[in-house]
Amino acid sequence: VSGAPRRAAGKAPALPPGTAARKRRAVGAGGPPGPGRERAGGMSLNLPNALSVLRVLAAPCVAFSYAILERPGADMVAVGIFVAAAFTDYLDGILARRLGQESPFGRMLDPIADKAMVLIALAVLMALHELAWPVVVPAAVIIMREVLVSGLREYLGDVKLPVTRLAKWKTTLQMFAIGFLLGAGALDAGELGGAAGEDGLPVLAGARDFLAASGLALLWIAASLTLVSGGDYFLRGLAYIRRQARAERGAREAADVSPGPGIEPPVEPEVEREVERK
Repeated sequence: VSGAPRRAAGKAPALPPGTAARKRRAVGAGGPPGPGRERAGGMSLNLPNALSVLRVLAAPCVAFSYAILERPGADMVAVGIFVAAAFTDYLDGILARRLGQESPFGRMLDPIADKAMVLIALAVLMALHELAWPVVVPAAVIIMREVLVSGLREYLGDVKLPVTRLAKWKTTLQMFAIGFLLGAGALDAGELGGAAGEDGLPVLAGARDFLAASGLALLWIAASLTLVSGGDYFLRGLAYIRRQARAERGAREAADVSPGPGIEPPVEPEVEREVERK
């Protein structure tokens, strides 16, 4: 047996002085530097999350451009903001996966940014088209679905409804439809758009008409997918609500049948008379 001191079983080896303090500081600062590290609570403002924050801030700027600027300048600015923000929606997901920077904060913020962009842009389009029914009907369907699904998610609380592939396709079509319609409005409002129809610029006229027709068709398709995906979410949510209602009803029935603490269960009259005779 060697004379080296033996370590007590179950005890960790002694750490150099200051190690524990350094670990505490590292945890408080979000851990050692690395692409996949997050701050406490998943609130790290990494590049993908910063893009989502910028997308939230850009959403109202689409409407502000029409309130501040005159057309066609407002149209150009609105199209540029919307297209750039829509591209960041695609980019931040790729960056988060490749850099290992997916976080709860990003998963929470990303759908909020998408909804803000879509709903504000739809309100702008309805105003630009003077509430014409081909734009108002699909826009109203999309807005109604987003409100109802958001309310369902809020009611369910911790119960997660995972985003389906159909919902992702729906969001993509909405982005393309809105971008096309905003672009058609920019050509129609600008001097180039006027010249396209009058002074021999058929290419611009064709681009304007193509964007308007394609955007309107995509908007109706997106509204149809919105109804289907919203119905799917509600069916899954209602299934959980029914299970919850059955569980609560069973708990109430069990509470009504079982006696409370220190209370003897009631004795049937026949049993009571038999006990007295004995």
